[in-house]
Amino acid sequence: MSAYNNLEIKDKDEVLKNGYAMTFGERDSEMASISVPIFRKKNQILGALTVAGHISNFNKKNCISFLNILRSSRVKIEKNLIQIK
Repeated sequence: MSAYNNLEIKDKDEVLKNGYAMTFGERDSEMASISVPIFRKKNQILGALTVAGHISNFNKKNCISFLNILRSSRVKIEKNLIQIK
């Protein structure tokens, strides 16, 4: 996620504040995505978890569900990463 790599992006402050990014038709008018960062250590970003698909699948209810699933998955992944040296 570009916001965590000190790159200039649109809505960077909002992404950092909320801890996730959502896009709707940004790169392709028919695609949407939601992403959450994965950290190896407190400030060391490793990557991101993303759900992407056709924009019609990203209504408000689904976006909330996708975000909750991504956040809970992130917690599990980061806990397992702590054990890896």
